[in-house]
Order: sequence, then structure tokens, then C-alpha cells
Amino acid sequence: MRHGALLIQAQSELLRELHLLSDLEIGSLRVALGPYPSVISGYEAAGKVLALYPKLKVSLRVGCWKEVARLVLDREADIGVAELSLVSDDSRFVTELVGQHQGRFLCRPGHPLLGKGAVPMSALFDFPWINTRLPKRCTADFPREPTAAGSFDPRTGEFVPSTEFDTPIQLAKLISNTDAVTFSSLGLVEAELKAGLLVPIPGIALTGNYGFIYLQNRPLSPATLTYMKAIRCVEKAYCLREQRLEKKYQALLQVPDGNQQ
Repeated sequence: MRHGALLIQAQSELLRELHLLSDLEIGSLRVALGPYPSVISGYEAAGKVLALYPKLKVSLRVGCWKEVARLVLDREADIGVAELSLVSDDSRFVTELVGQHQGRFLCRPGHPLLGKGAVPMSALFDFPWINTRLPKRCTADFPREPTAAGSFDPRTGEFVPSTEFDTPIQLAKLISNTDAVTFSSLGLVEAELKAGLLVPIPGIALTGNYGFIYLQNRPLSPATLTYMKAIRCVEKAYCLREQRLEKKYQALLQVPDGNQQ
């Protein structure tokens, strides 16, 4: 009876711990984020999860899409949220598209490109770019020789802007005293647009595609599944905000038929 009581106690304790884990009261969540996903939905989703489960241990790491894939592959991250083109054909990973946003080139008020109607993509290469690296799917029509905007990395084939950053924040301050251009979804710079610190360059748009990246045949923890649900929720709200801003600034963004880049 003594041994039986100890076994029952141990079993009860184990069941309690499993119940706590499934309820996310204890445990951990390790996420690797690409630059734009981090500020669009990654941080906010983590905040939503922590508000519900404050005892959860959370690690958020930001890097380029290559770094995100490496962290997931090396099991240093439970899940990644980043550009999918690099890993979409890699059988080691499972991917799910969650973010598809219209990106706009932006500049300071009074920039030489403004006031001329729709701007062709080719004109942008005459000015420095302040941006993250761009994936190959976006750069097929870029000039192969170095320009003021940047150049291709011969080792990776990625387009490296003349000024490269890891996280798209403080964009207005970065370009305020220069003729440089930067790139962002309108939702990330809503306050700067309202204040007149940034102006969208008409005639040019690129689409961002990012999503979940995790290992094939590796079960996802309750914490990871909860985080994924939070990401989807934040992304849905962000898309509605983005649509509102596209409509609000339609006069600046609109281009004649046949001139869409």
C-alpha cells in the first residue's frame, strides 16, 4: 500500500505537470523572426501569448531569412516566421503562408522623385537604398551591375542595398536628411505618413510573402500552436489596417493602367 501510494502520488504529479504544460502555464517558446514579420506581427503576437501565460519562457530572435531557416534546422528555434522562397522546396521543412503584404518605396518630403507622377522602377536605382536584403524572387529585373541603390552579393545572389539594416524601424530618421529611399508596408509607417515625415513614391509596389517555417515530423508544442494562432490573428487585423491606408493614400499611390510595377 505504501508503494502503491507513492506510485499514485508520482502519477498525479506527472499528470499535473503535463496538464500545466498543455495549458501553457509552464514551458518555453523559441521563435526566429525575419525583419518584417518581427515588427508586423511577431512581437505583438508574443505579447498576446505572454499576457495569457506570463510564466511561459519566450525567446525571440531576429535575423535574415537564411538565419531563420538555420535556427529552425538546428533546433534552436521551435518555429520561424520569415520569407518562404528559400525553403519552400526543401523537404526538411513545413511552410505555411501567413503574411502577404503590399510593400511601397518611401522617401522624405521634397525628394527629387516626387511631383512627376508615376515613377518607373529604373529611376529608383539612381538613389541610395536603405533596406534589408531582398530575396531573389523580387530582383529578377534588377540591373546586374552595381548602382547607387546597391549590388548583388556574388556568393549568395542576394541584392544588398547600399545601406543594410536588420529591422525596419526608425525609417523616417534614417532617410530624413538624405535622398535615399526605403521600403515598407504602409502599416509600419502609419504615424510617419500622418506626420508627413515619409511620402510613398507613386507607381511602384512589391509584394512580401512570409510565413511559418518548422521541421517536418517534429511535433509542435502547445506554446508554439498558441503563438501561431496569435500570429494569424494579428496578421488579419494588420491586413485590414493596410487596406485602409492603401485607400487613404490612393491619390499618391495610384498609377495609370499598364504602369504598375
